Amino acid sequence: SWISGFEDLSNDLFCEIFDYFNGYELFESFSNLNFRFEKILHS
Repeated sequence: SWISGFEDLSNDLFCEIFDYFNGYELFESFSNLNFRFEKILHS
């Protein structure tokens, strides 16, 4: 499914994607989505 494909992306690629969001948008969109995103957002 699309979600499993999305979650298969590397952490480095997520960091590149996150560069396009401001801090508020980033936390509103990805916070509490799952443990992996929480770890990436807080690193």
